[in-house]
Amino acid sequence: MPEAASSTPPAGGRDEAPAGAGDQAKPRAWFSRVVDRLGGKNPDSVWLACLFALLALTTTALVLGYETETGRAWFYRPQWSKRTFDSVMYVGSGIGLATLVGFALLRRFPWFQRVRRARWWGVTSKLLVALLVFAMGLNYFYARRAASSHWVHFHDTYHYTLGPKYYDEYGYFWHYKCTLEAAPARAIPNKSVVRDLRNYEFTTAGKIREPRRCEAMFSPERWEEYKRDIELYAKYDIRGPIHDLGYNGTPLHAVIAGSLVNRFELSYATLAGLGLIDVYLICVMLFFVARSFGWRLGLAFALVIFTAVVDRYGVIGGSVLRWSWWFALGLGIVALKDQRWSLAGFWLVAAAMLNVFPLLFLFGACVALLGECVRARALLPSARRFVVAALVSTLALGVLSVSHARGLGNYRDFFEDMRVHEDGPPVEGTRGKVRHEKYPGYGVGLKFIFMYRGKHHDKSKSFSRARLTEEFREIKPLVQALGLALTGFAALLCLRLRPFEAAILFGFTAFYGLLGTVHYYFACASLLVLLWYRRVAAPGGMLLLIGYFACNTLAHAYLHHVGSTRVLYNTLLSSLWLVYLVAVLVYLSRETGWGARLASLLAASAPAAEPTLEPASSPATDPAPDPAPDPATDPATAFADAPASER
Repeated sequence: MPEAASSTPPAGGRDEAPAGAGDQAKPRAWFSRVVDRLGGKNPDSVWLACLFALLALTTTALVLGYETETGRAWFYRPQWSKRTFDSVMYVGSGIGLATLVGFALLRRFPWFQRVRRARWWGVTSKLLVALLVFAMGLNYFYARRAASSHWVHFHDTYHYTLGPKYYDEYGYFWHYKCTLEAAPARAIPNKSVVRDLRNYEFTTAGKIREPRRCEAMFSPERWEEYKRDIELYAKYDIRGPIHDLGYNGTPLHAVIAGSLVNRFELSYATLAGLGLIDVYLICVMLFFVARSFGWRLGLAFALVIFTAVVDRYGVIGGSVLRWSWWFALGLGIVALKDQRWSLAGFWLVAAAMLNVFPLLFLFGACVALLGECVRARALLPSARRFVVAALVSTLALGVLSVSHARGLGNYRDFFEDMRVHEDGPPVEGTRGKVRHEKYPGYGVGLKFIFMYRGKHHDKSKSFSRARLTEEFREIKPLVQALGLALTGFAALLCLRLRPFEAAILFGFTAFYGLLGTVHYYFACASLLVLLWYRRVAAPGGMLLLIGYFACNTLAHAYLHHVGSTRVLYNTLLSSLWLVYLVAVLVYLSRETGWGARLASLLAASAPAAEPTLEPASSPATDPAPDPAPDPATDPATAFADAPASER
């Protein structure tokens, strides 16, 4: 231990310093202030920041070195394939699962606790976990896109670059029509099959082109710029995107992405650079999560994201601001955990206005704060600051959303676009014209477990969309009742959880049980790992953390050996998550006391004692942030925080 500094100044009446020390003190003091501000005085902040910065910069070097037309790589490019990418994710998930199981078994032995206090163990464990996360991060950000013909995702950037860039001119419904009018007939012949965004029905390019109305909506300069952009996409991929479902970003996404994209002349190089923004946003979010939740749980969270079978980055990676909602949602959860209520309100509102469904996570936090206020019988400062910040943020971001294009009509058009997007085109069925049940083969959610499938691997008449819709109609009320029951029970638990826990639990349960959507939005399921902060010291908490990795590894095993993504997402993963969610709800109901209370009510026995709030209790006044506990005396931090000797 260093000796205490003497309060007596040296001879001469003032502090003396070695020559040149004054020149070095200022940079050191400046660096220390930056680290303290960024890391919240967390001793692991520096190396965590270096890890995620190195990951982002290495991805940038790979993209600029290999994936631009002017790039001249100075090192060997590995020959990736999509199967190689999936196999690496499978191995990484398996290593993470084996590491957690090994740690859970070893920590039961007293000799392992002595080993953990050794300095060499702390340095070695940090280095090995950081290397695993770094390798999986490179595989996630770069390898999947490199396995395609281009790192830039032309199919997706066509929608999420040109959509917001020319949002003021044609909004949501004329995107494909204006493309057809600007594109030469040789690029998209009149006989080509395209989708009409007004009703999602397929038709021909010739029918959409006539009459020609788009040029009148542009200024002459903008029309020429638009034609140049269409020519760029015609060189790579223009026929594929116009079979899709158009640009579906919110008005807030449109104004932010549009302001950014309009600053550049589009080329392959600028599209690659714009695609890197999402890489940096995710890395920044992961740093703040690891800083707040401790390096162990933070890197476990990062590893789950980088190996998640539900989000393999290649679907929408390499595009523009497709993960902005994920960045905002992650920072919102961190702010809730750190009890920075105003920031939490802002980030959760921003996430909801960038992609709508994160509103469920905002609602979960509100339920927890409501429970605290009811128990305190007062409006707590935490709840007041959170609600005020959320309302002010909604107003400010709402004004920004309607400050361009059609003003308030932006939201009218957006909701109409979402209605058509949800319903899909009508089809002929045995009961006349019906609309398809929303059933993407890459969808995840409660309802997919119960939907009729016909043959899993073959397209057959028994697997028609009309048949599926009619079969599911009979059981749909029961599925919806189950989803409401799961969501309602989660809301009941949220009344006695901390706000960040309630946001995660309710947000995921409602999203999975009531909505169900394309798999890549279920990147938010990784937040379930953070539920076990300070709970992993207990066997149940560690078992459920291991269970999440096990579900992911099992799904990877199926993908590796069978390869049917429709069965993987609709059936296997949706079923695994139902089992896991029920286990989480049972565990938390026992912890909060709601399980015993509900059991006593159902058994009509004497009223049970009021359920305790431990460990998710909140005082009547605004609580102070969690102090940094001493792991030697607080076993609850055995996984979430590093021992003192490792710092």
